[in-house]
Amino acid sequence: MKQFIFGVLEYVRVIVIFVFLFLIFGFINNYVVYIITGENIESYTSNTLFQILLFLQAIGYFLLIMLLYRNRLQFYGWLKSKSSKAFSRKSSQKMLIISIVFICLFYLFALFDLGKII
Repeated sequence: MKQFIFGVLEYVRVIVIFVFLFLIFGFINNYVVYIITGENIESYTSNTLFQILLFLQAIGYFLLIMLLYRNRLQFYGWLKSKSSKAFSRKSSQKMLIISIVFICLFYLFALFDLGKII
């Protein structure tokens, strides 16, 4: 019963961490887009290409948060498991590169106004 309660608490902790970090990334994203383009991010949501790029950016943020959780935060939670282990260094590097590329794609297209050309 104790393991079950700690498991539920750990799931709640994971959800809170993901929501909190997505909110922070959202505020930072809005600010960076405003600094780069002088426009709010809402002006880009009508363009299909920018919608796809925003979706890829969300995947990039998700990968970053998952990487942070699996490599650091899971070892400080309520649920202690012997099967809990971090990602390997190679897979962590690949995930980090993919997430950075996904996050930066939107900024590059917004900076050079490529979405309105294509």
